[in-house]
Amino acid sequence: MKSWYLLYCKRGEQQRAKLHLENQNLTCYYPEVEIEKVVRGSRKAMNEPLFPSYVFIEFDEELGPSFTTIRSTRGVVDFVRFGGLPTKVPDTLIIELKKIEIHNEAVSTLPKSGDVVQVS
Repeated sequence: MKSWYLLYCKRGEQQRAKLHLENQNLTCYYPEVEIEKVVRGSRKAMNEPLFPSYVFIEFDEELGPSFTTIRSTRGVVDFVRFGGLPTKVPDTLIIELKKIEIHNEAVSTLPKSGDVVQVS
């Protein structure tokens, strides 16, 4: 039976890890959130990872690939573990994260014209 697991990836290599895991026919989930940033003096909406350096994967450990094969994937450091064994992530958590991601709107933390700003 398929279960979700959480992988810790090398910093900045989540996309690479996701690509190589998908090439192994694994289901990957890499939640992103759209935020607004100032880039070169102009505001831009950009996607950033909700959990930097982490990727969720779904697979059946009996059918494979093995935990070792997944850990050896380019960009992956290791599974998130509790008590030495890779820990399963509840399906309900993934469902809720996907709901939040779908309903996400650009979140602006930048001041707008007319906002009161306090400099300390």
